Amino acid sequence: MTLQNRRKLVLVAAGLSAVTWVVPALSLLTLPIVYLNTHIHELMHALMTLAAGGSAKTILVFGDGSGVTQSAGGSTLLIASAGYIGASAVGAGLIVLGSGAKRARQALFGLAVLLSVGLILWVRGDLIGLLSIGGWIALLFLFGKQAGGPAAMLGVQFLGMQQCFASVQALWVLLGISALGDFENDAQIAAGASGIPGIVWAVAWCGISLLAMVLALRKAWRPDAIRSAS
Repeated sequence: MTLQNRRKLVLVAAGLSAVTWVVPALSLLTLPIVYLNTHIHELMHALMTLAAGGSAKTILVFGDGSGVTQSAGGSTLLIASAGYIGASAVGAGLIVLGSGAKRARQALFGLAVLLSVGLILWVRGDLIGLLSIGGWIALLFLFGKQAGGPAAMLGVQFLGMQQCFASVQALWVLLGISALGDFENDAQIAAGASGIPGIVWAVAWCGISLLAMVLALRKAWRPDAIRSAS
């Protein structure tokens, strides 16, 4: 595939991702992607809990796309921040890996393995959460095995951008534009742990997420990065 065509795939993935976030009519069609975003977000909370010396109990993902990670111990501030920052890191990695067909397929398999770990260790309770993560694991494995190079690259970069865009929801939730259910949101938790207003944390997470996406897109756009990912 030529450099020009690979760059076109990057632009198409970016355009599709942006459209799903600004067109309300697509909200139902993109609900499965919301479930994926939530699973990755909550999994980052669980992994940080372990890294911070705590114990992750369960991950619950609900029908409206909201989720919660039940845990004990560890640094509250690190755990609260890990959801958006961790998901952004995953997203940025997917964008870069999507520059080449071989690495795109590897990224699909890797994401499926990551979700499988979450399912085995933590995802419990709500049927929607169990069905959605199981469906995504099967889809990612199947797509990684069957998809052609361009389709795999487009799919991986699209999912990566979705992870980065999802962090913007932190600010929407805090401002009351978007609701994630009855659970206390991450920015409020970080505010309680640090004394810094939640709006500061939400804006910071949004900025980090968008910066990660821009840097990943720049790297994916470079000819040398595209050649090395082939």
